[in-house]
Amino acid sequence: EVSVIVLPRYNQEYSRNVMKGSGNWSPLHLSTRIRQYLDYKAWENGIIVIEVYATGISATCAKCGAAIIRTDNKTGICECENGHHGNRYLNAARNLGKKCLVQFGRI
Repeated sequence: EVSVIVLPRYNQEYSRNVMKGSGNWSPLHLSTRIRQYLDYKAWENGIIVIEVYATGISATCAKCGAAIIRTDNKTGICECENGHHGNRYLNAARNLGKKCLVQFGRI
């Protein structure tokens, strides 16, 4: 029973585009230095920080697994084929957590 923080990992080219397009105050921006401090401080407190490749985490609904068909960039709300609505960043975070559990064989 360990606490875990899961962070998205992007390939080098995509990471540069995310940082450039999102700016310093976006939820997508998490600099290398902040990641290093987070890893260090979390370890001191018994928390493991894991990076999982973020491929495909924003393309499916976290509730039902259906494809996301519409995203409103102004409000940050996404909708899946089955009509589930939710915040696109929260949806991606939930999918990232599920992907981590799948890699550990827990799902």
